[in-house]
Amino acid sequence: MIGKSVDCVPPETIAFSPVREEAESYGVTLDSHTFQLSPAADSGTLVRLTARATAYGLRGHVVARLFWPGYQRQGLQIALDALQAVFEPSVEEEEEGAEAKSPASE
Repeated sequence: MIGKSVDCVPPETIAFSPVREEAESYGVTLDSHTFQLSPAADSGTLVRLTARATAYGLRGHVVARLFWPGYQRQGLQIALDALQAVFEPSVEEEEEGAEAKSPASE
């Protein structure tokens, strides 16, 4: 699945919808994702994800009600963790940087 941008207003909104082959068919189909970014009180960033999906058939409706919200939260957490790794050094990188700066390492 490849996404196509449908709306982008940096740094506030990124929205896209997936591009699929016509033959692709699922019980629950993602129609679009919208990420809205705004400043948070703690100098962080508040990320609001809105996912729009369509459920097909009884099985699709059951999956959409019971599993889809958790699946979306998990996917968002994975994406946020990857994004955070780009902007913040890991514990290992911080420790390596501290060792390189310490007088004992000279």
